[in-house]
Amino acid sequence: MSHQSDKHVCLVCSKSYERPDHLRRHVQSHQNHRQFRCRLCPKGFNRADLLQRHESAHDRALDRPHGSRRIDRASQACNACVQAKAKCSDLKPCIRCRAKCIECRLSDFSPGLTHLDARSQERQSSSSEASQESRTLDQQEVVMGNENQGMSSNDINIEAQSATIRDTSTFSSMFEDVDFSWFDSGLLDLNVGTSGDMASCDTGVAAHDKANDNADSTLTNNRYLGSLFRIRSEAYQRCAWTSWHPSRFQHSFHGQDVINLGAGNSRERTTLLMKASTGRMMGSTLDDACRDHLLVLVTAMKISHFSIHSFPPAELLNDLVRFFFVQESASLVPSIHPSTFSCFHARPELLLGIIAAGAVIVPERRIQVTGLVMHEILRGAMAQLYESDNSTTRDLQALQAYLRVLEVGAWSGLKRKTEIACSFMQPGYTMLLQAGAFFSPPEQELSGGLDQGAQELDTVWKSWAMRESLKRLAIRAFIHDSQVSMAYFQAPTISYAELNMAAPYPPSLWFAEGSKEWRQDFLRCNSGPRRLLLTEVLADVTVLETCSGEADLQLCCFATIHALANQVWDLQQQFALLFAAPEAKRRRMDSWCMSRQRDLYHDLMTIHMYCERHVAHHEISFLLEYVMMALHTPMAYIQRFAGKEGESEARRVAPIVSEWRQSSAARVAIWHAGQVLRRAREFPPTTLQNFYAVATYHAALVLWTYSILGNRSPTQAEIVISDGINRNGSTDNSSMTLVILDGEENDDARAFCTLGHGTPGLSHPAYTGVKGTFCTLADPVLIMQLAADTLRGNLLCTDHAPPLLVGNLIGLMEDLGSSLGHSSTGRSSHTSTTGSTG
Repeated sequence: MSHQSDKHVCLVCSKSYERPDHLRRHVQSHQNHRQFRCRLCPKGFNRADLLQRHESAHDRALDRPHGSRRIDRASQACNACVQAKAKCSDLKPCIRCRAKCIECRLSDFSPGLTHLDARSQERQSSSSEASQESRTLDQQEVVMGNENQGMSSNDINIEAQSATIRDTSTFSSMFEDVDFSWFDSGLLDLNVGTSGDMASCDTGVAAHDKANDNADSTLTNNRYLGSLFRIRSEAYQRCAWTSWHPSRFQHSFHGQDVINLGAGNSRERTTLLMKASTGRMMGSTLDDACRDHLLVLVTAMKISHFSIHSFPPAELLNDLVRFFFVQESASLVPSIHPSTFSCFHARPELLLGIIAAGAVIVPERRIQVTGLVMHEILRGAMAQLYESDNSTTRDLQALQAYLRVLEVGAWSGLKRKTEIACSFMQPGYTMLLQAGAFFSPPEQELSGGLDQGAQELDTVWKSWAMRESLKRLAIRAFIHDSQVSMAYFQAPTISYAELNMAAPYPPSLWFAEGSKEWRQDFLRCNSGPRRLLLTEVLADVTVLETCSGEADLQLCCFATIHALANQVWDLQQQFALLFAAPEAKRRRMDSWCMSRQRDLYHDLMTIHMYCERHVAHHEISFLLEYVMMALHTPMAYIQRFAGKEGESEARRVAPIVSEWRQSSAARVAIWHAGQVLRRAREFPPTTLQNFYAVATYHAALVLWTYSILGNRSPTQAEIVISDGINRNGSTDNSSMTLVILDGEENDDARAFCTLGHGTPGLSHPAYTGVKGTFCTLADPVLIMQLAADTLRGNLLCTDHAPPLLVGNLIGLMEDLGSSLGHSSTGRSSHTSTTGSTG
């Protein structure tokens, strides 16, 4: 168990501790926050116990006779006093420099090194108090708990620090035992964040969101790592999904002065027809009259930036509409009623939105561009529609068209469209709220008109379809809002407590092709005393067992998981406040956050067991694993560390990421990340898109980061050979077990998450082509390659142009993987799992 006791290691001085709270308290001695200020003098301290001892010295000084009072040390000595090993004063220029008429200058070191300067002066002082404080500090690191449970990070240039250590004798004693070669292995090539613990293994507060502007980035200091941060940042700058720098002369159709929306070639038509020929079909057909309505809408926009030389024929537009409804029928949240939809009577804005939504996911670049152009036209048309006719803010089809604008833009794969779509989410949700979409109590459900004639029954059916469409549109808007929040790390706009509508009806009613078929199912679903409210389901998903067959169980569970995802986001924000809170409040918040994390994990596991038994679906299983991964991983810091926000931000969050890597929460996170990849491979062809593609990329980042921070040097990478035995020099039998992160859950997986026993890895033949191949996490390049292959494997073999978002994500993951500059794949990173355990 020796390796267990040494797992909490200080990255500055290499000291190891058995408990994480002891490590966090020790880290405070390396930092220069000085947030604990003395009330009697301007001095500040990083720890509360040091402040208390300092104030007790004030009390002793006040009790002494005036002549016997000692002179207190300065918070920071000037260079002249340091060289002369003389007393300095806080008032600058100091008394000694004024008396000798010499220049009084402070050290030119970076702010992050100020605390090192102060400690060096204290070590060289001849005062007996300094040595006593040092002995007292070392003793308290062993016997005291965590006084300050936050760990911040200051940006430091390690190259400059190393030079200072070599050239300045005052620093040599402090760093003489530090092995900086640990930082030369490229361990920081990945983006990660911090997370609180799921299990009760670590009782201290996790390193959630504890970065600040004075961060100690000892992790990020040498030239090699600096180049890796820069390379990863450049990868994000090259990606169209993450990089957009608006300029004065850019506009909606920038770079497309002449747009040709013609019919396309025969190959494009053949691909589209093949995709639109399967699945549930709608009865309406888009003819030339409908095409004319669309053309009138486009020409009425009077856009001066471009001219349209051709417009798609009705046959191509009809295929796109059919393709859209094929995708809609397979969705867990369909919101446009297919049996009552008519292309001729539909608003041209809604028809244009349907065509754009269908076109952007067709694997033909020419059709995708057509969809993006139509989306841009529709975005401008919706603004004109609402301004010209205010009643359309309550119109169902106008609201449906607006949501299509948001969805296509958010998952377009282009940063400009994504940013605009995320910026205009609030108006759509406000219109839905004012239209009463979130309020449909059970007593307002239809109760009469079912015993009338065929024409009256048809009218009642269409009225029900409109009301159910509005309800499902509100639920779809809530789910889209939650997915955007998870994918782009922004606050949710819709509260889960606002879903006060009745539970949606089952798919048999929604997809009923006629009023008579609908009537029979409707009477059966309303045989109970009242319909269940969706908020009741969100509070306890097991209540669905009382209304089996009367509600859409899959959609209710799907909405419940998104509600929990929003609560996970709230918890992450609470973790972010821990460091800024006062010490007494921080202790209370720590206890509450850890308790809340355990409660959320329990709720997610409850839904997981219920869904496996009653409503198994690949999207639900995928989402559950992703939310459980996000519960134990600060994904926002993962992307920052990867370089999405630039090189300096990646350096700032590096220490936080490293502390997360050492927690048991990191092991739970990578287990669920592996399960995300496993569930992603279960998606039907061409369906791993939009949010699910982004979530797959997030899971890859978690695994990649864990891999990089775990390999302290290339020679320490674990090598698993054919007999499944760990051969990295360890004699611990617990490392001999192979833990397949993307396999079935078993005792080995649970032992790894709780105790850290075993060698984690992935089992996927996509990269090696060998069935049953086990790939350890020793090679981060291979991890990114496997994740990219997961997205690529969901495309049809005939696809030449994947959707832009999927293509950009594949390119980004490959660029991040190649940023290491080398791969340890091959014989040292994978082996056959035949006959091995785990």
